Amino acid sequence: MKIIQSVVASAIALTTITTSVMGDDLQKSLSDGKMTADLRAFYFNGDRDNRTDREAFVVGGIVKYESASYYGFKVGGAFFGAYDLLDAGMQTAQKGSIENGAPVNLVTKNLAGNTEMVNSDGSAIETLGEAYLQYNVGQTMLKVGRQRLNTPLMNDYYNRFLPNSFEAVLLTNKDIPDTELMAIYSFGWKYKASDTFIGMTDGLEDPAIDEDVMMLGFKNSTIPNTKVGVYVYHMPNVIDTFYTQVDNSKLVEIDAFKLSFSLQYLNQQESGDALRGPLDSYLAGAKVNFALGNAKFTAMYDQVGDHTIEGSGTDYSAMGFSKFINFTDIQIDGEALNAGAVSYGAVFGYKFGDFKPAIKYVHIEQDLAMEAAGTTSNTRPSSDEWNLDFKYKIDDVSKLRVRLAEIDYESTHPNEFDEVNIRVIYDYKFSVSGS
Repeated sequence: MKIIQSVVASAIALTTITTSVMGDDLQKSLSDGKMTADLRAFYFNGDRDNRTDREAFVVGGIVKYESASYYGFKVGGAFFGAYDLLDAGMQTAQKGSIENGAPVNLVTKNLAGNTEMVNSDGSAIETLGEAYLQYNVGQTMLKVGRQRLNTPLMNDYYNRFLPNSFEAVLLTNKDIPDTELMAIYSFGWKYKASDTFIGMTDGLEDPAIDEDVMMLGFKNSTIPNTKVGVYVYHMPNVIDTFYTQVDNSKLVEIDAFKLSFSLQYLNQQESGDALRGPLDSYLAGAKVNFALGNAKFTAMYDQVGDHTIEGSGTDYSAMGFSKFINFTDIQIDGEALNAGAVSYGAVFGYKFGDFKPAIKYVHIEQDLAMEAAGTTSNTRPSSDEWNLDFKYKIDDVSKLRVRLAEIDYESTHPNEFDEVNIRVIYDYKFSVSGS
């Protein structure tokens, strides 16, 4: 019944928007619209030391409709659904390490909810993840409503079952050659493992903080084989974040050999009343890619300043930012953005036709004293992580991915959560267009 109510609500919302904007003559724009389906089956099993395990077998996905243009206007909507078939239930586990004498607490959690693929209590996600009105004129686009965003910090973080989604106003312009200008005002968001939209800072659970997020940025590709992005995020009375990234796709090319690189830099300061406290930190990183025929090797490095990066890493599920932004992000828990962390790693992959295996490694060198001084809530000791990642394109609409991961912490610590996990993901995508 709940899913039927959600679908009906989605249809009513879209009909209301379309009739108010496009008037009575909707037949052609609606019949020429496009329906897409991104369906997925995902099995996740994580065996953790000193913490609740994680296990789920989730099916569902995203079904989306977007109308054709009507005098520059479009409407779109998408239903997000995630349903756990395994129903592994609850588990009570210790949190803390007996070995080092730290306090030990018993914590009971839902195994499926702990995978970040369904709601935290293990219940299904059923929500209208997108519902927007879009207007295009010339090289300018305005999009208002629920939508997925794609900027370095505010993005859909589509790494588990469903993506993040935002309630926002997005404005872009491409009148300047090789340049895209963009502005975002976001006043709400839905975390990937939730079916509820909340305020951008509601997840911090601090009644003194109730702020939206504004972003100005641009992307430029004037330099051959190079893209430069610059972004400024403003959360009043909380944080200001500057981020830039340079991606070069071909620095050197000799026969089958190609060398490319990426650079990133983030600077973060407190804003206004500094409701999250004083803040002065940075993230700096580099990535170098070597390709020879079907083989590719990538080396990456990142380091963080005196304060844990806000809104990414420690707070990625609480603040209206998104994914772990660092190049070395292959970790299970993303602690490479803690205060003082230095991380480095490598990826080696090879392409056998439609089969792409890869081996990944990252080391995170932590400084516990800097973590404590840098108000790190997710304190961790140094760690090593290995990943084996296998991707196979079955046909034009379906693909399979299997990932094995192991993380090993190097010392006894209250947050020493060694883990081995496996992920098996099947994706089926198709589209139907009336045009």
